[in-house]
Amino acid sequence: MTFASPMALLALLAVPAVLALHLFRRRYRPRRVAGLFLFAPDALVASAGRQRTPLVRSTSLWLELAAAALLALWLAGPRLSFFGVPPHVVIVLDDSASMSAKGRDGVAFAARARDIVERELRAAGGDVRVTLVVTGQRPRVLCGPNAPAAVASSALSTWNPQRARHDMAPALALANELGGERATMLFVTDDPRATAPAGCAVRSVGESLDNAALVHARRALHDGQERLFVDATAFAGSTLQTTLTLRALGDAKVLMSRAIELPGDRVARFELDLPTGTGGIEVTLGGDALVIDDACVLLAEPPRSVGVAVRLPAERIAELHLGHALRALGPAVQLGSGEADLEICAAPSEGPWSVQVVIAAGVEPIDAWIGPFLLERRHPLLRGVTLEGVIWSAGRLGGIGGIGGMGRGLVFAGDVPLLGEETLGDQLRLSLALQPARSNLVTSPDWPILLANTVDLARARLPGAAQVNVRLGDAITWRRRPSDDARDELRLVDAEGNATLGVGARVVTFDTWRAGLHRLMRGEVEQARFAVNFADPRESDLRGCGSATLAAAPRPQADLAAAAGERGGVERRVLAFLLLALAALDWLVLSRPRMTQALV
Repeated sequence: MTFASPMALLALLAVPAVLALHLFRRRYRPRRVAGLFLFAPDALVASAGRQRTPLVRSTSLWLELAAAALLALWLAGPRLSFFGVPPHVVIVLDDSASMSAKGRDGVAFAARARDIVERELRAAGGDVRVTLVVTGQRPRVLCGPNAPAAVASSALSTWNPQRARHDMAPALALANELGGERATMLFVTDDPRATAPAGCAVRSVGESLDNAALVHARRALHDGQERLFVDATAFAGSTLQTTLTLRALGDAKVLMSRAIELPGDRVARFELDLPTGTGGIEVTLGGDALVIDDACVLLAEPPRSVGVAVRLPAERIAELHLGHALRALGPAVQLGSGEADLEICAAPSEGPWSVQVVIAAGVEPIDAWIGPFLLERRHPLLRGVTLEGVIWSAGRLGGIGGIGGMGRGLVFAGDVPLLGEETLGDQLRLSLALQPARSNLVTSPDWPILLANTVDLARARLPGAAQVNVRLGDAITWRRRPSDDARDELRLVDAEGNATLGVGARVVTFDTWRAGLHRLMRGEVEQARFAVNFADPRESDLRGCGSATLAAAPRPQADLAAAAGERGGVERRVLAFLLLALAALDWLVLSRPRMTQALV
């Protein structure tokens, strides 16, 4: 139980006042006499003043004490959870990475936001119910809906904003839906230009600051030597002085450290040779307002070579220029004749392959098309393929290598499919209708692009991780081996020990919420490691941050004052009814002797 006006409980002092009146009132013992004229006139005059007399525990006493207590409770305005609706406060927290920046006073924007939320909850009262919503492309409820204030304070302490730039509207819409018309809504951000829907106040806790950031970092093989490429910039009006440091993970050995200058609003690129066999590394800049964009962890990408088996006649291989085109892809392709991830053949067959490409010339008569061709350009197989100037020849599709159908068409000449795909469980079959001797496709620039995209499709279907260095906000993907049990639970554990369950059966995906080193666990066994890095120049630019206060605009067709007045109304009406009933009952008790005497 809570009270709208706790100071009104001082009215309970009326209870001892009633007791005092009953203790010090003058009482006369009733005596039966024949007539009052037998007594002298002075004997009828009461002595002055009152004297303490023994307390008579009468029905009237208990009724008056109860009435005094009920009157004090009525004035205090009690609120019972099963009678009234407690106040509901909905807080929307900006989860952008810039909220973790520290101001000139050394206090992070997120810490300022927590203080504002705590003050808001204390002002709402002890019975307040809280809903905390954090922004994002898919906003999430950090606490609630309608959680106690203590639970909200605990959840608020775990909030650590790290997201890239995103739209705030979905979170505000979710908060408005959860709160309804009677809830008090507050949006806390660091953008002084932020707006909110009607009924939601805005508090901006930011501060305009200069900041240096790593905007891109990667490691790649170049002429047999692994090199590190780092892009950094200064979001400032002038050049910033900082330090670029390269450390090895594990033993924290410093591989390189040097002072650098970052020109304002310009990208500076650095290229460094990495020693052979270098494992995970960490690239850092000198500390500044925003820490999350000053560090980047890069793990060594595991080798993901695609085994390719070509099962075509030698003359067909020569016509398709397969040997030269596949060898041009470098160590990413391992040619062989045994079991392979990618199989190129003339007719469909069963096997342990992941991707099968069936190239069939077809049967007479042979048709030729000179375009334009219709392409499914969103498909990764056709990325960069144009087919401009290509003459495409193929036989009748009904008899192509015994292929009854090509599945879903990807390339068409009019309404005739020339390239199609078919998904067979975990396997993918590509069907290509082509007479290479009568077509110039294999001599066009599109042919090596098409083969490289096919190899990439096969590589993406290899077991394990597609990549171990991902950007914060992107999904981590893990493909199970065919021998793995799809019912085994996979967990992604971040640097702080928080675990996230994956989604999917054969291909498991994880959303990334925090930057740093993550471990993929199956039971107690580590399967792989992933480096999740923040990179978003829009969030790293803190010059647009600032402080502001925007009062909530009135909601249309919402009478919040009437809604607030309804709180506690039921309790006060019940107390008023009981108070009137006690007063009436006390009057009846006191008037009973007079009524009896009148009847006699």
